[in-house]
Amino acid sequence: MGKDAAMADERASRSEGHEVAQWLRRHPRFLEQFPDLAVTLVVPKDAGASASLAGYQLEVLREKNRALPRRLHELSGNAQVNERLAVRTHQLTLALMRASTRADALRTMVAVLGEDFAGRRRRRRGVGAGPPHRRRQARGLP
Repeated sequence: MGKDAAMADERASRSEGHEVAQWLRRHPRFLEQFPDLAVTLVVPKDAGASASLAGYQLEVLREKNRALPRRLHELSGNAQVNERLAVRTHQLTLALMRASTRADALRTMVAVLGEDFAGRRRRRRGVGAGPPHRRRQARGLP
C-alpha cells in the first residue's frame, strides 16, 4: 500500500470513528441494550470521563460472575439426572436382551418402567406387572 493510500485510509478511519462517536453521543443508552459490547471495549485508564464506562464494564462482569455458580449448579444437577437415566436405560437394555420370549420381554419392560422410570402401570391383555419377586425375576435379578 502506498503512502497516499495509507493516509487516505487513516483519514477515512478517523472520519468513521467520529461518526460512531457522534452516534453514541446521540444514543447514550446504547450499551444498556448490548452489555456484551461494553465488556469488549478498551477504555483508557487515565481518562476521567471514561471512568463511568469502566465502572459499567466492571458491574456487568460482576453480574455475570454472580450468575455463574447458579448456572454451574443447574448444569451439574442436569448431568446427575442424565447419568441416572443413562444407567437405568442401560439396565433396561440388558434385561431386555436376557429375555427369551416376547412375553418375557414385555413383562420385563413393564416391570422396569414401573419401578425404575416411575411409569404408570397399564395392563395389557394377559400380561400384568406381577408381584415384586416376579418383576425382579423378569429383570434377571435374584
